[in-house]
Amino acid sequence: MYYDNVISTNEIALSYARDGYQEGTVVLANAQQKGRGRHGRHWISPPDKNIYMSIILRPGMRNIPHTLITIATSLSVLKAIKSVLQAYGRDSTVEIWCKWPNDVHIGEKKISGVLTEAKIIGNAVEHLVVGIGVNVNMPPEDFPPEIAEHATSIYKETGLRLDRGRLISDILRRFGTFYDMLYKDREGLLTAWTGSCKTIGSYVKVITSKKEVVGKAIGVNEQGFLQVQTDRGIDTFSSADVIHLR
Repeated sequence: MYYDNVISTNEIALSYARDGYQEGTVVLANAQQKGRGRHGRHWISPPDKNIYMSIILRPGMRNIPHTLITIATSLSVLKAIKSVLQAYGRDSTVEIWCKWPNDVHIGEKKISGVLTEAKIIGNAVEHLVVGIGVNVNMPPEDFPPEIAEHATSIYKETGLRLDRGRLISDILRRFGTFYDMLYKDREGLLTAWTGSCKTIGSYVKVITSKKEVVGKAIGVNEQGFLQVQTDRGIDTFSSADVIHLR
């Protein structure tokens, strides 16, 4: 379903999910008034330039952690961007990588984020919405000073103005494959994601509402939770903000 301008694609998708729309329903918008990132952060969403979309999922009792769905989604975005840039012969000129738990970066700057929201009844997920934002054709002047230091776009990094429709199609096709792997080949999915994740192997500061931990990110477990080696042992995080130290 396509909209020219919405408050947020996740808001629309969550409403549709409550109304019983089937798994795989996609909500797309040309612009958002109040796009959201993790922890309620604002996602800049100007018209005609980027990708804003949400997908309704119904994993039910299949016990798929949100972190794994986020990993499958961010890997889909990364692979789709790489494929498009390869078609232009530009895939070797930029470094594209996943950052745990929900981002895709080009170089040191964020290009895409994933926001997963769910309604849980008892031990089952009644419905879940995964939101995807990708900065595609956004020029440098559209980035406010407060985010220009850590956010970028494909156009800003490569000079290429891409067909958003083609990129959307590629992301959704790959997401279908990786979502299926959550049930049939979770180990293969995590291996593919880990190979594209610069967080793993890096020294990081992990920040939660309760504590801050500094150590080396050594991997993720079968639930997609980050494992960090510290002087005291291994700490495991289901959700956190991560700062790469070196």
